Amino acid sequence: YKDEHIIVVNKPSRVLCVPGPRRNPSLANLVHDICFGSSDDEDGSDDDYYNVDKMVIHRLDMDTSGVVAYALSEGALSKLHDDFRHRQVKKTYQALVCGHVPIAEGEIDLPLERDPMHPPFMRIASMGRDESNSKEEDSKTVIVHEGFQKFIQ
Repeated sequence: YKDEHIIVVNKPSRVLCVPGPRRNPSLANLVHDICFGSSDDEDGSDDDYYNVDKMVIHRLDMDTSGVVAYALSEGALSKLHDDFRHRQVKKTYQALVCGHVPIAEGEIDLPLERDPMHPPFMRIASMGRDESNSKEEDSKTVIVHEGFQKFIQ
């Protein structure tokens, strides 16, 4: 979908949504190039609204496929940032699960954090933000499953 304010694209798995600090190739670069011309032409100036970084409304992790929206106008960027910040946008995820799940469907509502032992993967957070500054890594629950071990190797 594309209009004068946003473009919405279907992101495949294994593709970055945004270039990140290393400026890796990403879906945002492709969208920018299609909508505004090559991102290589940019001079890096903060005065240019239509640079790649200022299009980003939200992102999905590299291994996650799904719908991603990018802003094409300053008004859309501001409004959609507010909508995501205030949880006005409903997101639904489907996951591949290792092991046996006793029910056909359900909801998991747990906070996530980066997994320092297996970057760039995420894990369920076991401590609140207030406690996360302490160096108590041993107090975190480690979930080991044969399928997970195969997945990360």
